[in-house]
Amino acid sequence: MGQSLYPRVPDLRATATQKLSDGEIHYIIENGVELTGMPAWGNPHQVQNDDSWKLVLYVRSLRPLTQPEQLQRTQASASAHYVGSEACEKCHREIYEPWQKTPMANVVRDPRQHPDAIIPDLATNNVYKFSKDQVAFVYGSMWKRRYFTKVGDDYFPLPVQWEVVNKKWSRYQVPPTGGDWSGRVLSARQHASSHRPAL
Repeated sequence: MGQSLYPRVPDLRATATQKLSDGEIHYIIENGVELTGMPAWGNPHQVQNDDSWKLVLYVRSLRPLTQPEQLQRTQASASAHYVGSEACEKCHREIYEPWQKTPMANVVRDPRQHPDAIIPDLATNNVYKFSKDQVAFVYGSMWKRRYFTKVGDDYFPLPVQWEVVNKKWSRYQVPPTGGDWSGRVLSARQHASSHRPAL
């Protein structure tokens, strides 16, 4: 987007941008820059609000971190951990409740909590035999279901999948170089977090 704009769009992280005063950045946001792709966001016919000042704060947040700030971020990252989508409900209930009913919200499920995640009778599986106890979680919803087993702290896809529409078992293999998954070994916590509301 904007690859052919001239003059080029400035880098908001660059020193030249960050050297501007808050007032200068606010003025540019409100009034735009003539003969460029930067429109004026301010509207003289409306009551002024603080949205433009919030954008100033956002631009400021893009500056390179100082050494103490970088250290603080590193320390915070070291103690960070996945808390699950349920942690979002307390502050975002109006979003969480309808989201919880969507296919995306249910794409990764633990069969111990959701026995219906395993649709077919496993006895009909002649492609690669496995038991319900081997399944750490099921990935998929309307089209295919794939089954992951846990070995140590890692999760591995079993070489079989259930085709929901065709109602049949078929082989599933992750190529050594990766495929529709990022690689042979999948960190389920990391992957599953992409299907949860942002914290």
